[in-house]
Amino acid sequence: MSKFCVNCGKPLAKDTKYCINCGQSIIGDLSQKLDSKKEKLVKFKKETKYLLTSSQRSIFLQKILPTILTGSII
Repeated sequence: MSKFCVNCGKPLAKDTKYCINCGQSIIGDLSQKLDSKKEKLVKFKKETKYLLTSSQRSIFLQKILPTILTGSII
């Protein structure tokens, strides 16, 4: 299985530490990006106060939203 640079997409040699095309560090780069995305997701969930659970979402879509739309048409 060949590896590709996450920065420029060029194929990489088997045990390389840096991309010869763009110079991007390869070792640990993917795990760092995953950790960064996880941190951003956790931060987003903490900052967002109005996330609906699946049951709340279904009630909204089945009952509340049609009522609002009907009222806006009338």
